Amino acid sequence: MSTLWCGLGGLTYYPRPDQAADVRGFLDRCADLGVGSLRFYFGFFHLNHPTVFRLEMGERPFAPEGALASFHLYPLSGWDPFRELVEGAHARGISVVGYTSPDYQGALQPNPHSPLQEKLPQLFLSDFANQHPGWWTRDPQGRDALSRDGYVVLSLHFPEVRRHLVDTLSRLTQEQGLDGLELEWLCGSGPARPHGAEADAPYATSVTHFVRQTREALSAETGLSTAVTDDLEAGRAWSYEWDRWAGENLIDSLVLRHRARDPGEIASRVRAARERVGPQVQLISQLNCWWETGFRDIAALREAAAAARGAGADVVGLYRADSVEALGLWPALAEIGGT
Repeated sequence: MSTLWCGLGGLTYYPRPDQAADVRGFLDRCADLGVGSLRFYFGFFHLNHPTVFRLEMGERPFAPEGALASFHLYPLSGWDPFRELVEGAHARGISVVGYTSPDYQGALQPNPHSPLQEKLPQLFLSDFANQHPGWWTRDPQGRDALSRDGYVVLSLHFPEVRRHLVDTLSRLTQEQGLDGLELEWLCGSGPARPHGAEADAPYATSVTHFVRQTREALSAETGLSTAVTDDLEAGRAWSYEWDRWAGENLIDSLVLRHRARDPGEIASRVRAARERVGPQVQLISQLNCWWETGFRDIAALREAAAAARGAGADVVGLYRADSVEALGLWPALAEIGGT
């Protein structure tokens, strides 16, 4: 069995109603190749909550009343891509795990449609984040993440934020019949997490509180996993205590997203993770096929998958489906599955 990271529309991330047949075709291919689990991405704009559109001119303090429009992305279309993917996967014997970065609640984008090609500062964010800018996370200089790198990030330090996100994710998981929920806690390129300065307590404590509350809100049958970088020291510097989550039985699976292509390095990272989490947590080795730094051919994937399994990975998966399609790597899915 192998696992595949994909978009809510299979090969697409913002599926339209006229792509329903494409979603079904994607699921047929996964079933034919023995994919046992799909880990599909969704964000705040896929939820049944208002998404706010506004222009971000950089003025502070941020004024919630500056919204230009509010809309529900998929209820407007009359089509539910969640249900299409989940029910279709289940009908084919494939489990589905919803994948999200829970604290990321908005993003700044240029305007791609202007004939003058000027970059109008379009900001899309959740209504909750728009209404509560005081609950955004900040760096030691007091800058919010939107000012620094164009993302709206809520701070898990605040109980109100944790409660809102836990309620949203647990309700969505139950209503859509997901087999599991996966939380993304990947590291960036810096030496340490560049925000969290608003917290009185260590940021790691806030993240662990959130993971624990999420586990308590999910049913016992619903799996909870976390996606982390395979660089253990970087994860610790970024305040992600995933070894603690495993030790306290808060997570059922740990997904190592490998940045390396060298089989020896991949095996070393898998062995280190297995030693830290013990035998009770499912260990998934996720090989990266995305961008130029990822795997480009089936032979290399086969070798890396064998190294990961030999080092203790329970399952081997690929990231991401659109790259698998673009690079013609579909046959690899039938070869790399773990136990």
